[in-house]
Amino acid sequence: MKKIFFAFIFLGFMFLGLFYNIFAQNSQPTILDIKAYLNDNEIEGPVYKNIYTSPVQDIDYLSSFVKVENIFHLLEAETLVNGKIINIAGETIGEINIIYENNTNIIIDYITRELELKSTFTNNSIVLINNEYYITISMVRYLIGGALKESEKMVILYTNDYERADMPLTLNDCYIAMNDLLSDEIKMDIKISSVDNLITYHMGLGMWIRNNWIRQTNRRITKLFLDGGVRHPDDMSQAIIIGYHYYLNGISKSIEELIKE
Repeated sequence: MKKIFFAFIFLGFMFLGLFYNIFAQNSQPTILDIKAYLNDNEIEGPVYKNIYTSPVQDIDYLSSFVKVENIFHLLEAETLVNGKIINIAGETIGEINIIYENNTNIIIDYITRELELKSTFTNNSIVLINNEYYITISMVRYLIGGALKESEKMVILYTNDYERADMPLTLNDCYIAMNDLLSDEIKMDIKISSVDNLITYHMGLGMWIRNNWIRQTNRRITKLFLDGGVRHPDDMSQAIIIGYHYYLNGISKSIEELIKE
């Protein structure tokens, strides 16, 4: 009976997803009331909500659409459109060739990087709205190796050579930011936990640290770790969490000491 029950649950979710996808494919994206930026520069034109992916509970502007020509213009690249073929070329970004048949049949050939992305990866990453091509911020982020910051009213895509002043520069900067970021309950748990048990924060808090402070940059706090011989983002985030544990207990530890923990 349990197997039958779970089979019905699975089929229900499958049909729900299929229904949502059919509905989305026959609908038009709506404009979001937000601003999108590349580094310090606003990306011109509307930002469209991505209705082709399943809804999420939290803010998710990473999958929203911006006009292809406008975002690559800020990357100092020229966009040429010839029917279903989009060619993007610039001194910094190199050359990208896109073949768009429809939302679910897209090939992105990053010629300069010898990287070809097929439809299984590019599905719904580019859409045609009012006869103009729009691309998800997440796809541009993937292509340029960038980083993301978002709030209720804006989304910012950073190139990997942009030095963000909002990112911690030192371990102490990390700890001060975590004081504001974390609830009193979580701070107390980190404080009283053993160092070994702090591994439980690897996927939650640790992932947030990696995505917001470490990945896609060799600057700020990441540079401090690289200079100390730490190469892997997982090791960096865990060292920050362990260091914060000691900080909450009034103990100061250097990077060299933390990586030995």
